[in-house]
Amino acid sequence: MLPPLLISFSFLFTILGTYSVYRLGKSLYNNEVGKLAALIIASSFAYLLANNDVRMDAILTASIALATWQLVDFIQNKKIPAVIGAALGLALGFSTKGHIAVFVPAVAALFYILYRKDWNLFLN
Repeated sequence: MLPPLLISFSFLFTILGTYSVYRLGKSLYNNEVGKLAALIIASSFAYLLANNDVRMDAILTASIALATWQLVDFIQNKKIPAVIGAALGLALGFSTKGHIAVFVPAVAALFYILYRKDWNLFLN
């Protein structure tokens, strides 16, 4: 039997990940897409299993979603709090599973910059 504290951390990270996916969808498209994306991830079997079989999957998913949302927010608005949020998400993800948690949001941000053709962002 797992201690209740471990289960609550996993559930809190699930809430954070769902909110991050909502905000990412809202930032990239609109409010309706954000709600739909949050509903899809919250009802997925892997997400439900991550709360019942507590491992690092819920923390990893939430960290990647948080870092990706904050990096997209920084690319769009260029504000410092987004960089701090992205650094927090990347650090939590790296502490959880290693380089994969840094690679996925970084590649997503790189392709988003290439899509927007915002070449000045590389100089910042």
